[in-house]
Amino acid sequence: MMADHVFSLLEPKDTSARLVRDTFEHRCDIDHWSEVARSCVAEEPALGSGARCKEHLTGVQRERIEAALHTAPSRAGRLQALTGPCDDLSLDDNCAAYCRAIYRLATCEHVPEPTREGLRRQWEAIRSQISGFAASCASAAAGMQQIGQAYGC
Repeated sequence: MMADHVFSLLEPKDTSARLVRDTFEHRCDIDHWSEVARSCVAEEPALGSGARCKEHLTGVQRERIEAALHTAPSRAGRLQALTGPCDDLSLDDNCAAYCRAIYRLATCEHVPEPTREGLRRQWEAIRSQISGFAASCASAAAGMQQIGQAYGC
């Protein structure tokens, strides 16, 4: 709810805005923000008035959200290059690479259509469970690349 409120205050509603929203959600969850801090952000009437909410964060929590928001523009640029189901801000680099590898195969005319459809279904089936498993994604992406090479894709 708090992150969705942050998103509602941002214009335009683009990849950068979604990244800021997801950054707030991620840092809030990972850094265990207090209910007071969450409520304060959720009740902010406008951007830029959040200085009073920062006082409800610990020093480490403040540093982490500020650092994450500082790197958001470069991450947004990388994410602009993604397409389709891989344009998901919650995916880390390895999982985004795995998704792109699957969809590269799923659109390759050398791969039989039933296999392509199976690949698309495979991604949709595991998508909700895959965030945070960077090592698994790296290994799976390498496997998809090998399959793609075998098909000539």
